[in-house]
Amino acid sequence: MVTPRVDSLTPIRIPGEWSGSGESRPRSIAAAGEEDVTVRPYQRGDDRRRVHWRASAHHAELMVRREEQPWQSRATLVLDNRASAHSGRVQGRQTPETSSWELAVSAAASIGSHLLSRGYSVRLVTDEGGSTSTAWHDRSEGWGSAEGQLLQALATVDVAERASIGTIRSLLRGAATSSGLVVAVLGAMTSDEVTSMARLRHDTAAALGLVLDVGAWPGGRPVRAGPVPPEAAVTTLRAAGWNSVVVARGETDVIDVGTAWAQLGEIAGVAEPTSMAALR
Repeated sequence: MVTPRVDSLTPIRIPGEWSGSGESRPRSIAAAGEEDVTVRPYQRGDDRRRVHWRASAHHAELMVRREEQPWQSRATLVLDNRASAHSGRVQGRQTPETSSWELAVSAAASIGSHLLSRGYSVRLVTDEGGSTSTAWHDRSEGWGSAEGQLLQALATVDVAERASIGTIRSLLRGAATSSGLVVAVLGAMTSDEVTSMARLRHDTAAALGLVLDVGAWPGGRPVRAGPVPPEAAVTTLRAAGWNSVVVARGETDVIDVGTAWAQLGEIAGVAEPTSMAALR
């Protein structure tokens, strides 16, 4: 079995993530009259529903409730496996440099391996569902075992002619998604499909998106009335609260997933609230 290429990724600050140490340590708010609640300062990407208004008034800064367990312990990888979303096949061996689908698989493998190394439990979701969408991989299985199972799942998944964004969204419903991080690797999308994915942000703790500029690959599908430019898709996703970037095939044929991942750590995504009133 040939497993996908895995690129090394630089650690980034994931929206809403906290580690339980340093500046993220819980603060007692006994002075606010709720000794059984711990809070921490608001960070970009935090769920606005977790803002603790009494503590925020006491500390004179936005504070959010801190859960007993880190919400980011689970991460769902969404891999867009719609055949219509990727470049056509070209002659010769398919690689991330010749196929947008191969790049998408490699990106998912790289991100999944990276998140596993950071302590996340990771699952892979595609349109097909089944075991691909229900299996969680984590370090309790052993590092090699967890990564190996994820890479095997990615090695066997393929594009599907009848795959749809709607099916992917239906597979993501439930507490396992709403309490965790979603990272999506997406191909070409119509306006309706972009809107559908954008709405998914409301059901998650945080969402990161890589949108492939599929037309830049050999065999890239011709511009049609349906798909929107990847830059426009990213703009819509960001407006909905996603941290998202465009991934393109450069003139040198070198595609660095690590660069795109680093960009996700640099962008602001949705506009940051400037006051407590803005979050109400």
